[in-house]
Amino acid sequence: MKEFLETYELYKEFLLLENYTLNNEEYTYISEFMGENFDYFCPIENSIRPFELDFSDRIKKTITSIEFGLSEYESNRIPDEQFIDEKLNYTFSMFGRCKSCNEYKIHFMFNVYSNNPISNFRDNYRNVRLDERHYHDLPNTNIYIKKIGC
Repeated sequence: MKEFLETYELYKEFLLLENYTLNNEEYTYISEFMGENFDYFCPIENSIRPFELDFSDRIKKTITSIEFGLSEYESNRIPDEQFIDEKLNYTFSMFGRCKSCNEYKIHFMFNVYSNNPISNFRDNYRNVRLDERHYHDLPNTNIYIKKIGC
């Protein structure tokens, strides 16, 4: 992820997760990007400085309250609005804040998607027998990310 944030141009595809499976399902929810660190140019300090991905307070409050208010079943599911034709496909915005000056922010718009259909379950830690519509086990299923705005 650090390489992606530091060096990838707009619309260039980056392999975020290789071989997606039910117990290897990172990056299916936006909160998993919070806290990612990278180096970037800070014009306030006129040098490359460490940055950290974060959300606005309003979005942080929303994503944490949603998880808190859902049943265990619902919180382990990827929301339906994050799929197109059963493939993961969602877009969101974040900012990177300079950890040195704590003032400068760079804003990003990301698109995260899979190359094959995936299960809408995040974690099947109880080994529940899944209904066919909840289960996809396609080989070579990967999750990708692109910067679509900056």
